[in-house]
Amino acid sequence: MGKKYINQTIEEPGSKLKEMKEDNNPYGIKFEEVFGKDDKELAGELIEVWEKHNLLSKGESGEERMKQVVFVVKNKNNEIIGISTAYPIYVKQLKNTLFAFRCMLIPEYRYPGLLTKLTVQTRDFLEEIHSTYDPYCIGIITEVQNTKLNEHRKEAVYPGSGFTFIGYSKKGFQIRIYYFKGAKI
Repeated sequence: MGKKYINQTIEEPGSKLKEMKEDNNPYGIKFEEVFGKDDKELAGELIEVWEKHNLLSKGESGEERMKQVVFVVKNKNNEIIGISTAYPIYVKQLKNTLFAFRCMLIPEYRYPGLLTKLTVQTRDFLEEIHSTYDPYCIGIITEVQNTKLNEHRKEAVYPGSGFTFIGYSKKGFQIRIYYFKGAKI
């Protein structure tokens, strides 16, 4: 059986819910933009996912991280299978503020292309809001903590997302950056 690829989205006018086309989306996967929303039910679901997969750092509050969620990815049963988060961070080496970006997919939903799609959806949304966001962010920075990506993805610029390699973290993970159009240092 060949690999199934996740691609192509449609967006209904005025809708924040982005769904995969039916014929290319046998899993019923949908992307929901939730940035800045105060949804107690969603917060409970997200905290459950983070705790189940040990994704909260010691002392980190799920309620605090909820404020950083940009997109949730859900399956046809409306269960959360992926999450992206972003928050502003001042990067001394770059003398600028960027969005620190994280994303995850539950292991059984790590289909080829889905992580890139989540990254691009988040990147595009942040680029759309950055000029009115306080503090002003010139781009996105991420630490690639997935060991398989660190070992096998050695391109200087990821072709699917445009994230550029700029070095390694103290933990040995790739650090990648994406500058928004027109960004000035």
